[in-house]
Amino acid sequence: MKGLEEVGGRLEEEKNGLQEQLNGEMDRVAKFENLLKESGVKFEALQGEVKEARDALAKVGEEKKTLEKSLEAAVGNAGTELKNLRESHDRQLERANESVRLEVQKREKAEKALEEFRKELEAAKKKADQDVEKLRKEVEAGKKAGKVEPKVVQDLKGELRVLRDQFEEVREELAVAREQLEEATKELDGLKGQREMSDHKLATANSLADAANGELEALTHRFEDVKGELGVVTKELEERGRELEE
Repeated sequence: MKGLEEVGGRLEEEKNGLQEQLNGEMDRVAKFENLLKESGVKFEALQGEVKEARDALAKVGEEKKTLEKSLEAAVGNAGTELKNLRESHDRQLERANESVRLEVQKREKAEKALEEFRKELEAAKKKADQDVEKLRKEVEAGKKAGKVEPKVVQDLKGELRVLRDQFEEVREELAVAREQLEEATKELDGLKGQREMSDHKLATANSLADAANGELEALTHRFEDVKGELGVVTKELEERGRELEE
């Protein structure tokens, strides 16, 4: 009996040891099952993040295409406006140059006429001075001789009046020529101002086109940077997903 009890005791101890080992293995299995569940959840979450990243990348790509089309249209419109402005500027410049040429011709003609009037005026004044001096000498000679014919004196006075009238006419023509010269100068200055304004408008259009091109280039670089960052994130997420699968 005593031997049976000892055998029974040993069997009980072995049973208890096996039960403890079984409980330990079951705990390990439970922990492993929990780990698998958590890993599955994390893997699904990572897959969701990867999908969101890919969707975001696709959305950015669509936005880039839309933006590129809009910018291309804007640049195209700006180019068309610039071309039209340049053509208009060329036409205006051609008309302005032609107007300037005509005004220069008018000014040169007015200056030439003014110079001719000045010469005629000087000649008329010189002749009037000579006639007056001649009249004075004739009158003095007549007084000394004691004979001054009234008709001679009257004729000389009449000729002097005619010369004075001619002098006044020439002076009036000279004033008119000066006014024409001033008007031509004002018109010439106005045409020069219009040409400068047209040059300023052309420079402004060129600046706008350059700014649009710069903005398109900057946005393209920005898209490439975002695309690179999303590619790195996607790669990291895929690597983490493979690790969890393993």
